[in-house]
Amino acid sequence: MSDESLRTPEYFPDDSQNIILRGAAGDIEAQTSRAEQNTHQATIIICHGVIQNAAHMHNKVVMMMKRAMLELGVDTIKFDFRGVGASEGEFDQGFGETRDLLTVANWVRTVKPDQQIWLGGYGFGCYVTIRACQKLEVAQLISVSPPVHRFDFASLPEPACPWLLVQGMDDERVNPEAVYNWVESLERPPQLIRIPGANNGYHRHLMDLRGVLKNGIRRQSKSHADEPPA
Repeated sequence: MSDESLRTPEYFPDDSQNIILRGAAGDIEAQTSRAEQNTHQATIIICHGVIQNAAHMHNKVVMMMKRAMLELGVDTIKFDFRGVGASEGEFDQGFGETRDLLTVANWVRTVKPDQQIWLGGYGFGCYVTIRACQKLEVAQLISVSPPVHRFDFASLPEPACPWLLVQGMDDERVNPEAVYNWVESLERPPQLIRIPGANNGYHRHLMDLRGVLKNGIRRQSKSHADEPPA
C-alpha cells in the first residue's frame, strides 16, 4: 500500500485516491473516484471477481465498470477483498467478504449520508453484493457474469432494488445457460443483457460492456421514473 494512501478519511476525496479502511480482518485497500457531475446523487461500490493474491480491483472488467459509472454520473469506490492485493485476511467463501463490503458501505454512508448506495459485482463480487443487499438499503444493483454454478445463489433472497445483469454468451468460466436458467427462476428477475461473443474477461468486448451498462441503467432509471406513486 502506498504511503500516500489515506487511512479512513472523514470525507470522500475530490480526486482519485487510494484509501485504507479498517475491516474485521484488518486493512481494506480501496480506491475512490468522483464523477465530473454526480447526476444520480449516488456512489457505487464495485466488487471484483476472486483470484487470490492479486489486486483485482484493477481487473479490466472492474475498471470498465468504474469508467461506465463515472461517465453515467455516479461516484465510485472499488476495493480488494480480504486476502487480495494489500487487503489483509484470508478468503472466506463470501461470508467475510460480505463483511468487507459492509465496512466499505458504512464508510460511504458516513461521508456521504445524503446519497444513494449502488452495488456492482463482477464474478464472485456478484455473490457478495447480492448477499449484502439483505443488510443494506441499495438503490441499484449491477451483476456482471455471476458464477451461479460455483456459489449458492439460489439460497439468497432476491434483491428488491432495480437490478441489471450482464452475461457474455461465450463465457468459458461461467455457464451462460446456468445464468439464464437461474434468472428465469426468480420472481423479480433482473434486466438481463447478453453480449454475443464475449468471454469471461470480455476480451474485445469491453467497450460493448461499457455501453450496455450505461444504456441499461438509463432504461431502468427512466422506467422507475415512469412508475406511478405508491
